[in-house]
This record gives sequence, structure tokens and C-alpha cells, in this order.
Amino acid sequence: MVMGDLVRDVDVVVIGGGPGGYSAAFRCAELGLETVVVDSGKRLGGACLFEGCIPSKALLHVAAVLGEAERAKEFGVDFGPARVSLDPLRKWKTERVIGKLARGLASVAKAKGVEVVGGRGVFEDARTIRVEGDEPQALKFRHAIVATGSAPSRLRGIEPSDRVMDSTAALEVPEIPERLLVVGGAGSTSSSRRCGSTRGSRRSARRRAASRPPSRAPRRPSTAPCSRSAAGR
Repeated sequence: MVMGDLVRDVDVVVIGGGPGGYSAAFRCAELGLETVVVDSGKRLGGACLFEGCIPSKALLHVAAVLGEAERAKEFGVDFGPARVSLDPLRKWKTERVIGKLARGLASVAKAKGVEVVGGRGVFEDARTIRVEGDEPQALKFRHAIVATGSAPSRLRGIEPSDRVMDSTAALEVPEIPERLLVVGGAGSTSSSRRCGSTRGSRRSARRRAASRPPSRAPRRPSTAPCSRSAAGR
């Protein structure tokens, strides 16, 4: 603990504001526990909402619309050649899809009395978490929940560039590539592959052998963030 840091006592500290973290925080608040979420971006939703599942599903919806327009030719309805304008598409994805869900989560947190603190949580001891960031403080807790999620893995020997990118950067490409190689079989990469195919890219997929069987988590509606939590990164 650094001298001068604000010290507070709370019932529960949740590290990570992704779907796992905010779901746990909301339930703790419902049970009457004073709950604080520590998230590096001071936001709820995590990578699932801002960089993974939800953005890719929004693009999949656009790809499905293009596919339906193409299939409509079979029964005599022809809309002409489809054209994708990336800037309006990104604005719709950011403001109308991600922004709407993020505002909804913030409203729920406020209504339930869940506080979101921006910063990186570090365990000082078995009962104290130090928050590093613009507003450093120490949180003494009765219970702690770690929901820091995951991060994209890099290919050994290959550095990121304008041609080699992770799933987050793939959502912001300046133009649709003519050819696309997708490495991995997770939800975000699978969605990127399907979006690229529908929008005109020739694509190939490569998946590393799994060291364990894939999870069998129950499916959720596509309108809600899925169970992948990565906001504590």
C-alpha cells in the first residue's frame, strides 16, 4: 500500500468488468453486499461487448442482410450490386449497437448501487486490493472475485502489422481485403471469417489442435453479451 492512498472497506471486489464480472457484481448487489468493480477501462461489458462477440455479431447481421438480398434474386427481386460503406457501418456498430448496450449496463449498475472503479487491481494481501491508475486507492474486502478474462494469443515469430492482426484489429480494417487467412476457431475469429466471406474476401481458416475439449456453455441470445469476460486486461 502506498502512503496517501485512499483506503475503503467493501463487502465484495470484482476484478474485471466483462460479462462474468458484471453478472457477479449485480448478483452480489442484489444480495445486499456493497460491491465495487475494478476495470482497467472503467466500463462494463469487457472485450465481449467492445472488441469481440457483439461487434462481430453486428457485422454478421450485415453480412446476413447482404446474403438475403442476393438470394432475393431467386424470386424476382433484384436490388442491384451491393456496396458496403465502411465508415457508416462502423458508426452504426459503435453508436447504435455497442453504445446502446454499454449505456444499458451502466444504468443497471447505477440502479443496483454497483460502483465501477477505473484501474488495475493488484492483491496486496489476502484482504486488500490496490487499485493502480489515475485514482489510486486500496480496497479492503470480505470477498474477491477475479474475472479478468482472456487476451488474443500471438503467433510466435510474427509481429502485428497492417497485414497481420488480432480479432480486435480485424474489426477496424480500413478496407475489405481481397484474401483473408483466419487462424483460430473461437467465436470472434469464426465471425470474422464469415463476415469477410460474405463481404467479398476469399478466406481460409486454420485452427490449432486443442489441448482440451471445447466448452459446452449454453447458448445465449445474440442480443446480449456472451459469457467471455476480458475487461480486466
